Amino acid sequence: NVTSWLRRWYGKGKPFSFLTFPYFEVEMAANCWLPDGLLYIIPLHSKMWGNSNGEWLQAWATTNRLPLVWADGDESGMVLDPMVNQLASPLVTGAMRDHFKRLWNAPKSTFQEVFDAVDPALHFKLPSYLNRGICEPFETGNNVMGTVETGECAYWTPQQVSLHTP
Repeated sequence: NVTSWLRRWYGKGKPFSFLTFPYFEVEMAANCWLPDGLLYIIPLHSKMWGNSNGEWLQAWATTNRLPLVWADGDESGMVLDPMVNQLASPLVTGAMRDHFKRLWNAPKSTFQEVFDAVDPALHFKLPSYLNRGICEPFETGNNVMGTVETGECAYWTPQQVSLHTP
């Protein structure tokens, strides 16, 4: 049933699967409008951090009003990019942006060093069934992404955009 399938995203423990190994994938069987069809982008830290490709992606995401969530694999943890900052929540401060920029200018830093150094309000977590009440008040009219370590809902308000490249 559908409840079992959703445990892959919203529950703890081994994901449900008809296969002998845990695997679940959703494939879109329709046209995806870009950038409107994207909730956020996850660039790979080890490939794009502190280089011209990463800078291009930050500029593109800013222009097209899409959040970036940095990660370096499935188990690495995730960090919201305050330089792009398309979020209505959590509130991103100038100090968070300045600190992130200093980390960005150290391209040899590992993802773990970045994760440990940023404000916990930038530690992004995927939606959880157990924490669903945190984001419930923000679901209408917003794009809810998940939560952050400080217990806030991470969401952004969509705006009319047209596809641009920086």
